[in-house]
Amino acid sequence: MKKFISIFTVLSIVFSMFGTFTVFADETAEDITEISTLAELEKFRDSVNEGNTYEGKTVKLTADIEASSKYGEYKNVWTPIGIGDGSFSPEAKNVFAGTFDGGGHLISNIYIYYESETSSYTSAGFFGIVTGTVKNLTVEGEYTNLNGWCTGGIAAGSFGRIEQCAFIGEITCQNNSGGIVGGNGGTIENCYNTASVITYNCGGGIAGSNDGGTITRCYNMGRVYTGGVFDDIEDEYKWIGSICVGAASSVTDCYYLTGTCERGVYTFSDEDGGTELTLEQFADKSNFNNWDFDSVWEMDANLGRPVLRSNKKSVEEITEISNAEELKAFADSVNNGNTYEGKIVTLKADIDLSSVCGTQIGETDLEVSWTPIGDDSPFNGTFDGNGHTISGLYINSVYSDGAGLFGFCDENSQILNLVVDGSVTVGYPSMRAVPPSIISGIVGASLGKIANCHNKATITGIGNGVYAAGICGMGIAVENCINTGYIISEYESEAIIAFGDNSCNDNCYYLEGTSVHGNGAMAKTAEQFASGEVAYLLGDTWGQKIGVDDYPVIGGDKVYYSNGEYTNTPSTTMEVTVPPPDVDTESGVVQYGTKVTISPAA
Repeated sequence: MKKFISIFTVLSIVFSMFGTFTVFADETAEDITEISTLAELEKFRDSVNEGNTYEGKTVKLTADIEASSKYGEYKNVWTPIGIGDGSFSPEAKNVFAGTFDGGGHLISNIYIYYESETSSYTSAGFFGIVTGTVKNLTVEGEYTNLNGWCTGGIAAGSFGRIEQCAFIGEITCQNNSGGIVGGNGGTIENCYNTASVITYNCGGGIAGSNDGGTITRCYNMGRVYTGGVFDDIEDEYKWIGSICVGAASSVTDCYYLTGTCERGVYTFSDEDGGTELTLEQFADKSNFNNWDFDSVWEMDANLGRPVLRSNKKSVEEITEISNAEELKAFADSVNNGNTYEGKIVTLKADIDLSSVCGTQIGETDLEVSWTPIGDDSPFNGTFDGNGHTISGLYINSVYSDGAGLFGFCDENSQILNLVVDGSVTVGYPSMRAVPPSIISGIVGASLGKIANCHNKATITGIGNGVYAAGICGMGIAVENCINTGYIISEYESEAIIAFGDNSCNDNCYYLEGTSVHGNGAMAKTAEQFASGEVAYLLGDTWGQKIGVDDYPVIGGDKVYYSNGEYTNTPSTTMEVTVPPPDVDTESGVVQYGTKVTISPAA
């Protein structure tokens, strides 16, 4: 076993090794003051890494940015903003010294992967070294730094200020691994982490190492542990805490979830820091001493924990949707907390989503994955598609606990009269176990009602643990729906509902060959679909022009069944029941009606 040494000795070694890049300042580096696209974000990063520190300047993020097209699993590795010059100090070159205001926006699917043989002593994070301020920002990503030092969700290392920021995802790093900051010598205030942090040494949900810095009013709900690739390391000094490793006195009014780590702050003594809370206690704001729930924090009833007000954008109510931009605005409205309970949202036209998501060819054209409606907070109103089609749906994600046009729908929700086409792909080859992913074309998971919907989208689940379906990944009430899109999955796939009782399906049908299971839905051949049989079985909401439409159409031509055939023409005769007369006064017996065949003219 190696000789036990103090954290401060480790930090001095770590900081002297921080970064492996050497970039000379470029006096012509361009100032980027507003960022709304991935290309602009990259341009800003390159400006900082060329020597523009942005000291005294503010950079504002004006939109959410989805980075999976270029920095997702198996794609390019994100280079941090502020790569440093090989030293770790406030005087280092190529660091960010300005103010970055995230504007409450999310930067998602940032992917970092450094292998041990190519990355000794590297640092990793969305930012590298920060000597300025980063605020009002949420980052979601997966960072793996197998032989590196200092990896953090927001910044690898900070001498500045990180406030009102959050990180979602997973971090794996050998040393100094933190959900918000890897190595902290500055101020971290009003931040939270829900990502797991896997490390060999010096790890915490907020900061890996907190040497000379302060952490105030923060919480961690992500597990912090030594495991995975570090399981076989024999050294016994594994310094980890749910909040950080450092002095307990530097941590004030901070909280961590029971079970995330054995102690709140690893202090090299019996002293601990931070307060342990159960899930139930996290949902009660009275447990958070000295926290500002008027202007900084608010309690989210759906999540059962505090969230940052600055990172919840304004909620706009949208009740009629006619184009892709309005549908995206509606999705943002739901994901910002508007449940639409008791309200009806109506689709007024067919919509092609390719303008706001979809695959595009060319180096500068990006794949933009659709963020499901109800991804961050559930939809609980009524969405009436009016028989219209939403095409061009594109989702490509490593993991999603609820993927589809809609993510999560609550118990009072109704998704009605809607057709969806496109592609949904979630997962990756089963190199290791993954959390269950629930995916479909219409709704990922629903506690409400789905009726008269048609999925045409191709649904693909990759690897172990992906539940894939056409209409609903997990649901309790689906009726009069059809699936004609292919469902491809190595794990669990169903034509209508992947995860639910057979009784969840009421009068549902799927195209034979699109899925190996129906989970209560009935398979029909292409000939049966084209004949009008399925449209007839689905009921009055559906129709079909026989000989023209291959599949039933919501609101289409009415289908009749006459003389053993399905037709759009009603029979020349019909069978009716003659109403009964009054009670026979002599016998006291009611004479019930009898069925007779008459012509419609009669």
